[in-house]
Amino acid sequence: MPSRYCTTSAPPEGSILVLSYEDRPGMVGRIGTTLGQLGVNIASMHVGRRAKRERAIVVLILDEDADRAHSLAERISAELEAGAAQGTPERAWTS
Repeated sequence: MPSRYCTTSAPPEGSILVLSYEDRPGMVGRIGTTLGQLGVNIASMHVGRRAKRERAIVVLILDEDADRAHSLAERISAELEAGAAQGTPERAWTS
């Protein structure tokens, strides 16, 4: 995700999903609801933005294996109108 928009930090462990989205009310809730409806458990969530109502990012550590997290990345980004990247500390990021 373009770091020029905002920053956040997260521990590099497990399956990691990064979403970039327009910062507006309800987006964090939509992310959690969408993942919950797909049966995905969020182990950790880190949100960052540069300024109000601009681009924001969320780094999600998921209780999913890397293959399932990868298959979900495209679907989640389409449902939330967000850019997505997914990976693990051992595997390259994909988007």
